Amino acid sequence: MAGSISKYFYQAAANKTCADFHHPGKTCTQAAIQCLQNGVLGSAKFYFPLCLLPLLFKLHKWNEIKTWKEFLKNYTRCIFSGFFITTTGFILFCAAYQIFKGYYFPLCICLPSSLGAMFCGFLPKKYLHIDGLSLLNVYIEFVIKQSKFKAVAWLRNSKIGATFLYGIMNSIIVYCLHVLKSNRFWFVNVGKIANQNSEKDICVHGTIKCADYLKKEVKQTSLFAFGVAMFKLVFPRLMTLLKNPQLLFTKYWKKFDFGLFMFILASNGIFKAVRCKLNQMKKYPRPINVFIAGLASSLGYIFYPRYIIFTMGISTLIEVIYKYLDNYYISNNIQLPKIMTIINRLPMCELVYMFGIGMTFQLRVVYPHLTNKFIHKMMSIGSSGRSDEVARNYAGIMMGLQ
Repeated sequence: MAGSISKYFYQAAANKTCADFHHPGKTCTQAAIQCLQNGVLGSAKFYFPLCLLPLLFKLHKWNEIKTWKEFLKNYTRCIFSGFFITTTGFILFCAAYQIFKGYYFPLCICLPSSLGAMFCGFLPKKYLHIDGLSLLNVYIEFVIKQSKFKAVAWLRNSKIGATFLYGIMNSIIVYCLHVLKSNRFWFVNVGKIANQNSEKDICVHGTIKCADYLKKEVKQTSLFAFGVAMFKLVFPRLMTLLKNPQLLFTKYWKKFDFGLFMFILASNGIFKAVRCKLNQMKKYPRPINVFIAGLASSLGYIFYPRYIIFTMGISTLIEVIYKYLDNYYISNNIQLPKIMTIINRLPMCELVYMFGIGMTFQLRVVYPHLTNKFIHKMMSIGSSGRSDEVARNYAGIMMGLQ
């Protein structure tokens, strides 16, 4: 398919300029000025809910000045990083045309965005990491949807098969996080061990009764799941709701994603209940209990069998396995393989982000039907509508309407 699109692209775009693709009716200078004017506002709108979300889980710290200083610091860094990423990428679209006197598919779409993302290093590390993996997941989803392999095609249409495979990934992820004692975000919160004296029969919560611990965890997980589902509901409609907040209760409340809410709640609830039961049975070491509980908790996937969860499992699995191997080699004084030594020297977060944003923009423009609609809305907000305009112009040119 890519080959046929490339061939037709050169025919349809033979006499087209950067103005036809990116800024109809404006010169490059006029478009660049408008991009600069809208850049800060678009970045501010995009990152506001992303930076606000962690605050919803720190309600007990809202009276501390440190909490708000951290929020303002991270939000400011995100705004200016996002501004340079989006505006530089847009300006490079025009620069590429002027330099090469034409467009070369597919680099004309993905390369300017990737190069513009060189400023991603100014983002706070946790946002850089999360955004980079989220962008990479968009590409993984595209690969799954496009794959011609029979096994992948079967998984696309089998909820049971996808749930089983997700369960395997989830088990390995929580096992690695437990061994690494990592607090990395995952839908199942492994938690830190309260008592390190026993590796076999002490629950993660120490002397607190299992029932009391589970009640507390279900309450906290419910708040977290509600916050995530509300973020999914509010973010694409942020500007509309700021103008008319009542629409949240009169129009949009029916769009609240109970499936996502139940996925997070069930995954954590089942995991912690099964882990406690296995620990009290004193039959297996704690890491094995974690693995089994991770497999059981994957039943939560039935409530929300979506690509966004499955692809996040794939990218997270790759990351935690790599960290597990890296930790294994170092802790046992074994020399790292050469490829791992090279990878450890590279700015992988930045490279993943640059690759992800370039491919995401290309998929949004060239394969919009294979891209999550939520991604369309996020890109539109972050680019002040420019991503939608480029996609429309591209479609018009390819269909011979422009």
